Amino acid sequence: MTLFEKNILAIYGKAGEKWLNCLPLRLKSLSKRWGLTSLAPVPNLSFNYVAVGKRGTIPIILKIGIDKESLAHEA
Repeated sequence: MTLFEKNILAIYGKAGEKWLNCLPLRLKSLSKRWGLTSLAPVPNLSFNYVAVGKRGTIPIILKIGIDKESLAHEA
């Protein structure tokens, strides 16, 4: 288990477990919706899932997390 997974489970418990289990499907859905390709997680994930990739030929960074309020505040 990665530090990222441990952190999510320690903070969010069952909700975190569900979120982690749904993460691959969420990434697939977001990729399809926004035309994202080549998504690869950055090293040392801690509390949010961050990946680099492309949208067409444009490099992107995707950041998603379980705490939507926190992410909105960061934006």
